Amino acid sequence: MYFRNSEQYFMWIKAKTFGDEEIANKILKQGANPQQAKKFGRLVKNYDSKYHHIWNNKRYQVMVDANMLKFSQNEELKKLFLSKKFNNKHFVEASPFDTIWGIGCPVDKALDDKSNWKGMNLLGQALDEVREKLINQTL
Repeated sequence: MYFRNSEQYFMWIKAKTFGDEEIANKILKQGANPQQAKKFGRLVKNYDSKYHHIWNNKRYQVMVDANMLKFSQNEELKKLFLSKKFNNKHFVEASPFDTIWGIGCPVDKALDDKSNWKGMNLLGQALDEVREKLINQTL
């Protein structure tokens, strides 16, 4: 199976998790653009307040897996991702609108003081984890 980007993979897994084959197929066939994949991901059936916890328990690991695939299959990206300029640094999704995958505030506030963060930064945590795993694989 081939995915063009991590968002497509992520949303396909979401659709499969909730048994929505129609949306899963649309994500594969029409979701090559990350924004389009995300749009389809919002249409997944059975993803409601009753079953929301299922995805909440799974989403972080799916994001780790997606990024592990992304950076382990593209040597140019992997080399950049593992470069020394990122040593002793942490990744953040500096989105003022995203409090789950991001920090819930713009980059200028994020750089000044971590206590300004209003979000969980799951994407940043996932990227940190993937980077650590890839570094350990190359040792």
